[in-house]
Amino acid sequence: MAQDRSRAAVPLYHEPSWFDKFKMGALMGGTVGVCLGFLFGSYQVLFHGPGQHGYMGTMSRAMLSSGTTFGFFMGIGTVIRTEEADPMRQLISKRMGAVPLRRLEVYVEDREAVTRMM
Repeated sequence: MAQDRSRAAVPLYHEPSWFDKFKMGALMGGTVGVCLGFLFGSYQVLFHGPGQHGYMGTMSRAMLSSGTTFGFFMGIGTVIRTEEADPMRQLISKRMGAVPLRRLEVYVEDREAVTRMM
């Protein structure tokens, strides 16, 4: 069977939207915030007592507030950090001689010689 080569291949990958980036940052930040809230809440309960909300109330309040705050700011930071680069900045860096980093490929013909050098 002959394949139809008249149509161009459509790439399946697209760059994530700003909302996708926000969600990813908020999820990572929320996870870290909940873990830190657990640590700080545990410290509060063990050394200063549970307070008027009880053990679970104090722990859940610390975890929820820490996770929400850290997740919100991490989400905003991720969106700001991953915005598209300014075209003028790219032009300036090209003119100043900045080159993109490339992966160097190393071919070893004689493995025994390399092990003897080490």
